[in-house]
Amino acid sequence: MDDRTSDQTKGKIGPAAKVFLALGVVIFFAEIVFRRWLGPALGVSVQDTGDFTQWPEMLILGVLFPLCMVLAALVMYRVFDRRSLAGFGFSLDRRAGAITLAGLLLMIGGFGILLVLIRQFGIAQWRVSPRIQWRFVVAAAATYIGTGVWEEVYFRGYVFKTLTAYGKVPAYIISIAVFVLIHFAEEAFVLSRILNLVLVSFFLTFVFDKTRSLWPGMILHGCWNLMYFLVIANQCRVSFLIVSGDVLGASRFLSTVLHVVLLFVVWVMYRYCYEPCKKTRVM
Repeated sequence: MDDRTSDQTKGKIGPAAKVFLALGVVIFFAEIVFRRWLGPALGVSVQDTGDFTQWPEMLILGVLFPLCMVLAALVMYRVFDRRSLAGFGFSLDRRAGAITLAGLLLMIGGFGILLVLIRQFGIAQWRVSPRIQWRFVVAAAATYIGTGVWEEVYFRGYVFKTLTAYGKVPAYIISIAVFVLIHFAEEAFVLSRILNLVLVSFFLTFVFDKTRSLWPGMILHGCWNLMYFLVIANQCRVSFLIVSGDVLGASRFLSTVLHVVLLFVVWVMYRYCYEPCKKTRVM
């Protein structure tokens, strides 16, 4: 192996080390700072699904954790990578806006269809909750939208972009694998859940790769989390509906269908609208 090859090999160790460091930062903040220190200090047990009636403690945690993770990603990007934050992915153009709007409309329509079908086929019954405490809804919104924001900033804005030093395909595969595995810290490995997370992560990565904007992913990811919780999570005084029956399988099916449709929509938009326009301008 000559010196040039050796130097290239050494250069490729950097991105992997940065990703491992990024995962270490997630584990440190999630497991040590928030779960073992700040949560108990506030008298809150930090779980996968929080009890948002613990006010204002859950609001504090729901705001602080995403904020810490976003700041951590930006610091690593700026200090360790020595890159300008202007290229991180916070721009929003018409293409990214159109994808975001299409996704939100499909999401709202999908949840509406889901509620109709689960009642029609006897999968579950639901009724509007008579007791909603809006301060608890605000805490849930901060937590679930914040989760969508920090995961996009972290896994797409930092991890995926860092791994593109190895090429697009390895960056897709590794960043998706990391995103999926991080969700099983407290969950049992279930095939349907794994496949759903792979599809969701591929869609979010594909959108970021095409638009170079984090906004579609942050908005769609956060809104999906929040809508799922408010519609079918069944938490007293927070969720909008009281659901009796097993809707987990139906909700995963809805997620799969929606993300397949959105992938197709994004592909069509770029294949037949944006890329031909770009070629025409070049010519």
